Amino acid sequence: MTFYNVHNYLTAPGDLGNPRGPIAVVMDFDGNLEQYDEIIDLMGFAAQGAGPHGGMFHWVADVNGGIRVTDVWQDRVTFDDFSEHQIQPYSAKVGVAAPTSVTIYQVHNYLTASA
Repeated sequence: MTFYNVHNYLTAPGDLGNPRGPIAVVMDFDGNLEQYDEIIDLMGFAAQGAGPHGGMFHWVADVNGGIRVTDVWQDRVTFDDFSEHQIQPYSAKVGVAAPTSVTIYQVHNYLTASA
């Protein structure tokens, strides 16, 4: 069991309906939290607010001198599109290289907060 101090999180932007094949994505970057904050700002997201369409949950923590981002997405296609059009260009813009590792898991079950 590992515990992390969460720096920021984003939640689903609204009703997701029935996710088609949810995945969890764990990415490690050689960036720092200040660069992460700049990326999130460039993407137009507010800290601890709603995330992108198709994103079910997102959190980031400082891990071993870099950052770890853990996301849950409604499906792989939506994540891949967001990665190509948002994560990659904005990370490059602030000087953060591609992730040093990416692990994708199929999600069997998930729980969310209720209104």
